[in-house]
Amino acid sequence: TTAVALIDKTTKKCVVGNIGDSEVLLGTRRMEGEPVFETLTEVHHLKRNPSEADRITEVGGRIWKGRLGHPRINPMVISLSVSRAIGDVFFKDVKYTHGQNSGLVADPWITCVDVCGEDVIEQFLVIGCDGLWDTVTYQEVSDYVFLQLGNGQTPQVISEGLVNLASAAGSSDNITAIVVLLVG
Repeated sequence: TTAVALIDKTTKKCVVGNIGDSEVLLGTRRMEGEPVFETLTEVHHLKRNPSEADRITEVGGRIWKGRLGHPRINPMVISLSVSRAIGDVFFKDVKYTHGQNSGLVADPWITCVDVCGEDVIEQFLVIGCDGLWDTVTYQEVSDYVFLQLGNGQTPQVISEGLVNLASAAGSSDNITAIVVLLVG
């Protein structure tokens, strides 16, 4: 899975895309208010996104215990938690599916938002994989980053701290977190 962000400071736009359960969070503090955050991506995890589950069943895919089942093989043997992924040819190629649609696609979610507004005093992106988001809430990530920025920490140190936070919260998956400072 992947999440990407392209920032154009000239036009003050940020284009974000994701496939799977890697996500992007935008944190913003304006002059007049409290810090806020918004998620800029769509989760392609069947247990967390009912519309993705509906999409899978509409094309004839199999869902087993909240996971994407292979069209030909018992899902107890092989299944995926995501409904969108770049790889996993075993779920896509007719040679392995015998022409049956699994529902797995590589179509990204893409959005564009305004960033770096005149009244913004702090703004950042957090790009993270499911190892972060499965154990740490969006609110906790936002609060942590704002606190660490206030303490003068660098994006690198904050990124490492988020990985440690997810690990301490019990993440048993790989954990990736990247903090990108837009304004601050």
